[in-house]
Amino acid sequence: MFKPNCVIVLLSPEIALKSPPVRSFLQSKLKNSIKIYLEKEGVLFSSFSFSAGRFFIQSDEPQKIISALKYCFGINSFALAEKRSISSLEEISLACEDVAEGNINGTFAIRGKSHSKLFSSKELEISLGAKILSCFPQLKVKLKGPDSELFCLAFEKSTFFYFNLIPAQGGMPVGAQGRVGLVGDSNKVLSLGFLLMRVGCSVLYSGNADISTLEKYNAFYKFRSVSKEFLEKNVLEGNLFGVFSDALTLSDAEKVSSEFGFKVFAPLLINQPKTPFD
Repeated sequence: MFKPNCVIVLLSPEIALKSPPVRSFLQSKLKNSIKIYLEKEGVLFSSFSFSAGRFFIQSDEPQKIISALKYCFGINSFALAEKRSISSLEEISLACEDVAEGNINGTFAIRGKSHSKLFSSKELEISLGAKILSCFPQLKVKLKGPDSELFCLAFEKSTFFYFNLIPAQGGMPVGAQGRVGLVGDSNKVLSLGFLLMRVGCSVLYSGNADISTLEKYNAFYKFRSVSKEFLEKNVLEGNLFGVFSDALTLSDAEKVSSEFGFKVFAPLLINQPKTPFD
């Protein structure tokens, strides 16, 4: 029987595709963000590790971990997994029968990845596929577009099984790209704030709109509300990377820039991607 006891966290492409030094920095940022979310939600875990480009969080309540991290930027997807302390191909194949029972129907495919020196990924897939077919002869292998998929990650001392990936927020950890200013009072200010945070910016807000609904994407930290003079001073001193406006017309964008005396960015003039606030 499949008994999830672990959550596998897959990094967003914005992190995974970076150079090793940058990737290491962003991984550290994401790790801190994850721990803050889990602490704020009161979710306990027994171990937290990183391997093969993934975070592994063991817990007696893995579903609560996924729920706690659903607003955390920097995560591409989750896998609700079962970790077993087995490592040989024979042991993994035997466990596969138990894990698959009741969870695979119709056509299926095995997606195996070996990080063990004892066998290759291809050998892992062949062995698991043969075991399932021998135990459940009514099933059929279909590598493209199957009804069910069984994923298996094998390491030197442990193996992880899971059946699907749960989409997450993606993007980059908030604060990884430094601080920026956000100005505006329109109904688009929430969308712009969301987009800035999704690319890793920490936001200082100047305006009269209620942006508290964005705080769940900021590890539930309250936003710092500041004056336009404060933003101007910190941009000129090099403490902020820039100021962003929710302007939707060129004239409004030019007006805001004129008020500050320097270029205020208005990205919504060029593109208005859908966000949860549209």
